[in-house]
Amino acid sequence: MSAPRSRQHQRPPNRALKLAFIATLTALASLTVLALYLIINELTRPAAPSLTPAARASSNGVANDALRKVVPQPSWLKLEPDRTLSRIAFGSCLDQKRPQPIWQAVIAHQPELFIMLGDNVYAKDVASKDASELLVAYERQAHHPDLAVARAAFPFLATWDDHDYGRNDAGADFKAKELATQIFRAF
Repeated sequence: MSAPRSRQHQRPPNRALKLAFIATLTALASLTVLALYLIINELTRPAAPSLTPAARASSNGVANDALRKVVPQPSWLKLEPDRTLSRIAFGSCLDQKRPQPIWQAVIAHQPELFIMLGDNVYAKDVASKDASELLVAYERQAHHPDLAVARAAFPFLATWDDHDYGRNDAGADFKAKELATQIFRAF
């Protein structure tokens, strides 16, 4: 015997909930793979002896003085290569022109590593040949007081996305890509 028609329509379909759950699990799996890749890449990358990030990045293109402005002081905490991590936090989309109260919540969870997944700055469209808009965005982020508190609490790894690169949806044809790379690495 079937239930009365009015009861059948009282429950929302579970299919949408199941699809949302599957999409969330898929996204978490992708982030986990990315995190592992970044960690392995960071731990196996050979260090350049006695060079600061700004000096390594300034081999050509952007002047040393300009790159020094985008290097946060104090610098980023180092990830210890033999440390076993049990709490990793992820995030993206940091606008250097706005307050970043999110760091208070992240710090409260005491992550042992934070992975920046891109859009670490919003440089908008880079129109100048010297990428000054990008330099200004990274300099402002490097000295952002909310981010400085987080930098002192745990190490960071980062990858970039289009806004870090300097132009929304920019790709390999972006004319300032070499300058953008130097600035990102210095940061």
